[in-house]
Amino acid sequence: MEVPISEMMVGDKLAFDGSGLVFRVLSFVLGILEPSWRKRKRKPWHLAFASKKVKDGWMLIEALAGGVQEKFHATEELEARSRAYRTLDKAPSKQKLNQFRIMYLGRPYDVTACFGVVIGYFVKKWFHFSFRIVDAEFMCWETVCAWDRFMGKPLQPNWEYPILHKIMEKIEA
Repeated sequence: MEVPISEMMVGDKLAFDGSGLVFRVLSFVLGILEPSWRKRKRKPWHLAFASKKVKDGWMLIEALAGGVQEKFHATEELEARSRAYRTLDKAPSKQKLNQFRIMYLGRPYDVTACFGVVIGYFVKKWFHFSFRIVDAEFMCWETVCAWDRFMGKPLQPNWEYPILHKIMEKIEA
């Protein structure tokens, strides 16, 4: 369920608008394969989740080129470039959030997951079974899926690569 940035709570997901050449190419290909993606008015690409409200913005946990990290984002930036979604019934405890931080912050970015997502998508579509190579590296979609799984509300099964259009369908419901 979408919530205004001004009403966000810890644990809410953020979907950032896609931009750049890689986004345009991959989004175009996804649109060919998935009619639901083609019909979307907004096409987000990067995912993160809110970890702490701070002055003038939020700390978000996200996977970037430098790995899984907690990074400040100004409220104005979030309002301009993202949408917030609530999938948890209540905000997590500080203890639960700190457990996640200990387990995931500092893990390297998973460059190969992009290829795995594509291969996994085609294997599922053509051969009707799911697979995923699980490693200690994470991309942003994997990080958000790991967070919801950690909180007991999985967005996708652990044995499947995270697929953005499926994640968005689930968090927008």
